Amino acid sequence: MKKEDINTLDDLKVFLTSYQEENSEDDCCELVRGICKENGWIYTADSSIGYDDEDFATDGEHILSLVSTGWQIFENNGQDINHNGTDITVREDGDNYYVNFNTGLGEGIYPKADWTLEKAIKDQENIYKENK
Repeated sequence: MKKEDINTLDDLKVFLTSYQEENSEDDCCELVRGICKENGWIYTADSSIGYDDEDFATDGEHILSLVSTGWQIFENNGQDINHNGTDITVREDGDNYYVNFNTGLGEGIYPKADWTLEKAIKDQENIYKENK
């Protein structure tokens, strides 16, 4: 598979499995960063959300991770963070942040063009407090 043929995280997984055998981890990271940019995905090391160390890329729905058994794709259920004593879940795709205070109100969707992650969390926190 060629780099130009990568359209999904599954494609990236297949490509990286062979690429990793012949290249350094730094080369791999730079390659993933570029592929993510081309496809509108998130290279997790560049995100304001704190992903796990083994997470490399997300399309919003799934996360590509390098685990002990190799490259794997997992459902992106979001990253749990503690915000002012409340455990919340955040995730992102190329266009939006999704902030969920896990209270049954659902997640707020915030376009990245208009919101930072911090402002999105504060806005969702105010909605959470209003319905408390």
